[in-house]
Amino acid sequence: MVHHIVSWKFQEGYTEEEKLAAAAEFRSRIDKVTEVMDGCKRCDVIMPLLDTSSAEIMLHGVYDSKETLAAYQVHPLHLKAVEIIRQYCCDRTCCDYEE
Repeated sequence: MVHHIVSWKFQEGYTEEEKLAAAAEFRSRIDKVTEVMDGCKRCDVIMPLLDTSSAEIMLHGVYDSKETLAAYQVHPLHLKAVEIIRQYCCDRTCCDYEE
């Protein structure tokens, strides 16, 4: 299994309500990817995070292979979800690992 963990901070100026709405839209779009893509075991969008976190929103995806992760990253539905994150977020960090 390949794990893909990405986190972001929100850009300045958004209210908590706007952040939660953006997270819900992102989650909805990511769910569409996992529904149609073979090998995508799950993708969880997590918000809010604990106060001890240095990020505000996180995605944790699990894939059956590095090839599936690569296909996910260029999938048109994933790119549609990314539009939301780019509009609202900054300071992206990413960690991928295989178990």
